[in-house]
Amino acid sequence: MADDLLPRLPAHGEAESARRRAGVDDGAYRGPPPNGGPSFPTEEARADAAQKALNKVVTGYAGDPEGFLAEYYLAGTDADAGKLDQARRKYQDVVDHADASTASVARLALAQIHFAENRPNDARALLKELADHPTDLVSKDQADYTLAKGLAATQPEEARKLLLPLASRIGSDITQAAAAALAELPQPK
Repeated sequence: MADDLLPRLPAHGEAESARRRAGVDDGAYRGPPPNGGPSFPTEEARADAAQKALNKVVTGYAGDPEGFLAEYYLAGTDADAGKLDQARRKYQDVVDHADASTASVARLALAQIHFAENRPNDARALLKELADHPTDLVSKDQADYTLAKGLAATQPEEARKLLLPLASRIGSDITQAAAAALAELPQPK
């Protein structure tokens, strides 16, 4: 589910500490870690530790930015585990209640879930909202790129129309990714 161009949320106190302690996104090792980081006997143990740590932050910081950030991380762990209904509910709560920047990354992730569930119209609506109202964490280009990637399999010509301007931008972070996505599209007939 995670895309290489998903924005990284800035580090926050308790939510970020809980995420790191539980080895979320840090490549936590099973067995003895080489760098002194968290160690878990199994992937399931790592996931359980992440859920517990992040749930504690969600509960302890309900309604605060820390709580919404932890909820965003929990939604990501749910999505990675294939629990898309749970992830969707959590992302939607962040979209509905968090600050604009945090809500924007949740909206981007929610759009990707909609694509995974073959709901492109729902994804398109979320991504249009992001493109029309970019934030410091999700740019218009990123929303357009995500829409193009989601449409590539079923609507390659529309995806091409979105990707062409992105691939031709000079100095943009998204240029290489857009060019690669263009190369993966079937050739027009």
